Amino acid sequence: MPRKRQTTKSKIVKAAWNLFYKKGYHATTIDDIITASRTSKGSFYHYFKGKDALLGSLAYLFDDKYEELVASMDPTLSAADKLLYLNYELFLMIETSVDMELLTLLYSSQLTTRDQRALLDDSISPASGKSSKLHRTVGSLLLNAPQTNLFISTRCMNAH
Repeated sequence: MPRKRQTTKSKIVKAAWNLFYKKGYHATTIDDIITASRTSKGSFYHYFKGKDALLGSLAYLFDDKYEELVASMDPTLSAADKLLYLNYELFLMIETSVDMELLTLLYSSQLTTRDQRALLDDSISPASGKSSKLHRTVGSLLLNAPQTNLFISTRCMNAH
């Protein structure tokens, strides 16, 4: 299967979060991000107003990771095992590539963010017209799972 070409925005996001992890958010400059992503200053400012705007981009990094994981996931796994696999791999990525202080800052900023896509927002993105890869993937797994007691939602429980 041919590998999907990275978009310029994706290159910037991945480079930025890698640098935030290695150097720290405050020590990372926009020029560092541009150099590491092999993009231009014009491209950077086309997608982001500044370094602070990258804080809201972690959701895009997660979406890229979910796409990578779904493409390599064993299709014979049960829905529960697929969810466990996705969670394990994502948390491993967070543990090894996202600075915890920065993650704390990001989560606290999600409480007040209005103009950017929230990390845990399950609504439709105005920019793309699609929900996040996380919500599409989990929703698909749950819809295609055999009807077992393992996936009883609170909505179903409240109906009984």
